[in-house]
Amino acid sequence: MARAQQSKKVHRIAVAFPAGQVDAFSDTSDEPLIKAFFGELHRLGYFEEENLSIERYSGEGRATHQSQDGETTGFWRSGESG
Repeated sequence: MARAQQSKKVHRIAVAFPAGQVDAFSDTSDEPLIKAFFGELHRLGYFEEENLSIERYSGEGRATHQSQDGETTGFWRSGESG
């Protein structure tokens, strides 16, 4: 009898930046704080696209943003135009 393959649990975190590009927040960054953040995640066994999903948000230096559902926030989701 074949056993069903057990799916891995994917942990999710969100990261918000008041300014700047969210694409710079990755494990290939040269920024010391970002490198340390990802280094610690890796030390603990968390790797993006394996067992970790990271949602990135940025305010792009703006005070507020009107989302599509009418909610006013200060952050845009990665890939969303502001």
